Amino acid sequence: MSPGDNDNVDFHWSVPDLVPGAYRISLAVSDGSVEGFEVCDYIEDAMDLTALDSRGSNGMASRNGAKGYFQLHCTAVTVYRNQVVNKGGSVV
Repeated sequence: MSPGDNDNVDFHWSVPDLVPGAYRISLAVSDGSVEGFEVCDYIEDAMDLTALDSRGSNGMASRNGAKGYFQLHCTAVTVYRNQVVNKGGSVV
């Protein structure tokens, strides 16, 4: 990727077990490795989502739910270089 390029990136990840509530997801594209990298682009609060209450029959919310800051691990990343991709995933 070069400055001025119009690239689209799809991030594929699985939502972890979350405590019910509102969440915001920020995305970054970096150059390098986990140990040493430079952030190339960053979007604060790129996506909002709401985790619904997953109470069991006893009325208690899941004790395994995460809250606070954490890293989402991507299962796949697809880059569309110098192409525009519509919301349905088709290249236009």
